[in-house]
Amino acid sequence: MVVPVPLHRKKLRRRGYNQVAQFAQRLAHHIDAEYIDHLLVKTANTRTQTKKGRIGRSQNGNALYIVSDLGYLKNKTVLLVDDVITTGATMEICAKALTEATGTTLYIASMAVVPQLWN
Repeated sequence: MVVPVPLHRKKLRRRGYNQVAQFAQRLAHHIDAEYIDHLLVKTANTRTQTKKGRIGRSQNGNALYIVSDLGYLKNKTVLLVDDVITTGATMEICAKALTEATGTTLYIASMAVVPQLWN
C-alpha cells in the first residue's frame, strides 16, 4: 500500500491539492499497489518547516501525525511517500506513527532529497 505524507485539512483546502498525493497515486498505479490517503492524518496546522533544522522540526513532532485505523495496517507493507526529504524528521515522525501497527513493514520514497552541505 502507498501512503502519502498528508497536509493538514486547512492547508489542503487553501492550496486545493496535495502534490505528494498526486505523486503517490502514480507510484501506486505503477507498482500495482493500493493507494490509501486517509490512514495517516496531520493533527496540527503547523507553519512551514523549510527554514528549521532537524531539532526544530522534531520538536513539532509530538503526535503531529496519527494513524486513523491501526488495525487496517496490521501485517501490511507500506510505502510512505513525501515530496522532499530535508532532515528526515517528517518521515521519522510519520514512520513512528505507521509502525505502531503490529507487523508493519515500512519503506520510504520521496520526489527529492536535499543533500547535506558541509562548510
